Amino acid sequence: PRSTLFPYTTLFRSTGYGTFWSESQDGSISLQTVNAFRQTWSLIVPGRYSSKSNSGRLDVLFYSNSDSRGEFYQSGKLGDIHQLTIDTGWRGTWANIVPGNFSGSGLSDLLFYEKLTGFAEFDRSDGKGNIARMSSFNNFRTSWSIILAGNFSDSPFDDLLFYDPTSGVAEFYKVDGKGGMTLLKSYSLLRTTWSIILKGKFSDSPFDDLLFYDPVNGVGEFYSVDSKQLIRLLHSYTNFRKSWSTILKGKFSNSPYDGLLFYDPTNGVGEFYSNDGKGGIALIKSHTDWRKTWSIVQSL
Repeated sequence: PRSTLFPYTTLFRSTGYGTFWSESQDGSISLQTVNAFRQTWSLIVPGRYSSKSNSGRLDVLFYSNSDSRGEFYQSGKLGDIHQLTIDTGWRGTWANIVPGNFSGSGLSDLLFYEKLTGFAEFDRSDGKGNIARMSSFNNFRTSWSIILAGNFSDSPFDDLLFYDPTSGVAEFYKVDGKGGMTLLKSYSLLRTTWSIILKGKFSDSPFDDLLFYDPVNGVGEFYSVDSKQLIRLLHSYTNFRKSWSTILKGKFSNSPYDGLLFYDPTNGVGEFYSNDGKGGIALIKSHTDWRKTWSIVQSL
């Protein structure tokens, strides 16, 4: 029988296999199902793509650069997924696909970004696994490495945060619900070695907080964001493991704040942490026997 699980599933992808796990309060994990997956998936993008989803979990978009292919799946209650649509005519050069509330439809819209040319487009989801273009841009910076959607202003739509490690620039943008966006705030003196920027509820702020991770120096920093996109340091760590490849947020305890899952493929380590709302984290459970070949880890 299944134990009581939080409404959170993690998908691990490795060499053609997709494994779904659910996490319990003590950080233990329960295998739900294993499916044979295409080995060429380059991005796995969780979101609300089906208007019929009622599993409490996110649906999934799989994208393959080499096959110019996108496939939408609806998530089930037991970690199972059911195919919605297949599209084999996608652009094969997308570097980022970012889900978010960009139109107010109640579903996850998508921002596609092609780093090679600076081309980007907003697409609206129809609830059946289909998307339609809202707008396109030909002048995006070609050096953005991280793009994430979140609540960083009083807008009814998701805002966007862009980060460029080549110059240490980060920019917040407001989205107008029609595929247009306006610069809110720009930062030009950020550390150039951040590899992960994660949004989550790490404080009592009404806006999304941020975790920055620098693997070169083993630094992790928590920040809160206010209505003017001013970021305030909550806590800085200088002793983070330098080999984390993935950091995900999740509800791993009864805390009102988001906990964290860290994955280190070099050593086969996975660690679950709770968060105290002030940038302080405490280890819940450490696993030292995880597979070292997971190439994509995503929360659903």
